[in-house]
Amino acid sequence: MLKITVNGVSLAYEIVGGEGPSIALTPAGPGPGGIAMVKERNKLLGEKLSKLGFKILIWDRRNSGESDVSIEGEPSEWELFADDLHSLLNELGMVPTYASGGSGGYLVSLILAHRHPEDVKGLPLRAPMTGDLEVWNRLANNRYLQPAEEAENNGMKAVIENTIWEKVVEQNIASHEKLLSLDPKEFTAVMKRWSEWNLSGKGHVGGLSDEELRQITTPAIFIPDAVQNDAHPRNTAEKLQKLLPHSESALSEDVFSSAEIDKMHQWWKDKEMALYSAAYAAPIHDFIQRVEAGS
Repeated sequence: MLKITVNGVSLAYEIVGGEGPSIALTPAGPGPGGIAMVKERNKLLGEKLSKLGFKILIWDRRNSGESDVSIEGEPSEWELFADDLHSLLNELGMVPTYASGGSGGYLVSLILAHRHPEDVKGLPLRAPMTGDLEVWNRLANNRYLQPAEEAENNGMKAVIENTIWEKVVEQNIASHEKLLSLDPKEFTAVMKRWSEWNLSGKGHVGGLSDEELRQITTPAIFIPDAVQNDAHPRNTAEKLQKLLPHSESALSEDVFSSAEIDKMHQWWKDKEMALYSAAYAAPIHDFIQRVEAGS
């Protein structure tokens, strides 16, 4: 991947495809499969979309993959991700764009549209995350509070060995060394501050209130996961569709045939997550075609 420095952080990115409308694909969080699986999912979806005529930006968020570790900043980590994407898109001359992602990538895209509406032409989003506070408590504990406790009690080496940050830095040796060099007290303070946003419980998606969601006037489509789970329930898409004035929700059965859904369930069961994610290329393509046509 190429590297570019924005907001003081070196971000890894690549551009696939050529002349058509651009799509910024933001990766989800590492999850059980780690960063390597997330990158594989994003890459295959990007390649499939590029063959449909789109120009695709694939990038690694700060603190992930080949991008730099940066444990600082007053906003939440999620808002930093969105601001990084804003700066990256503008540096690359790719605005306005279609901001797309699933799970955590969906949330970064939504925050981008709220904070930088001029950057975003449309929001084809899949697997929207729940606003359920119990789930967000679990995510905050996994991403921030467990690492904070480990740093406080056992130092930064233990953070890498015993928490999610092992997956965060697995593809970047420099980030591994950067984490080891951090002051555990400073790391702990930032982790606790960033966790507060996850725990805010303001709305249907962590950290965005209903009023903030109503301010997003960009055309959007919310496509739930074909395979349901407590972090990505289908009713989140329906709630969001009622709040965003120019949005729609499309259930799996609205955009996939029964045979395609069966295939996606099998891919999920077999942990063929790249094939599962790439299936969303068709509904993303259809949505963008409608927006481009003004319908």
